[in-house]
Amino acid sequence: MFWQRLVNALVSSMELLIFIRALLSFFPGVYRTAFYRFVYDVTEPVLRPVRRLLPSLGPLDLSPCITFLLLELLRKVFLSLF
Repeated sequence: MFWQRLVNALVSSMELLIFIRALLSFFPGVYRTAFYRFVYDVTEPVLRPVRRLLPSLGPLDLSPCITFLLLELLRKVFLSLF
């Protein structure tokens, strides 16, 4: 039970931060704030490997969408084991 709650909390937190980062990307001045820097520092290690695997689509970054799917898959696999 503890592991299920922990995995749910971690995956949900990461998904929320990725969603916030995607929303903040529409506001040009936000890149200089400490809050954005925190969100960037936490999410970039997860998004970077996915971004490397995807073909370049110009300004469109699909890595958050793919990462959401992968995180949900990871959650389901882990929870099915316990």
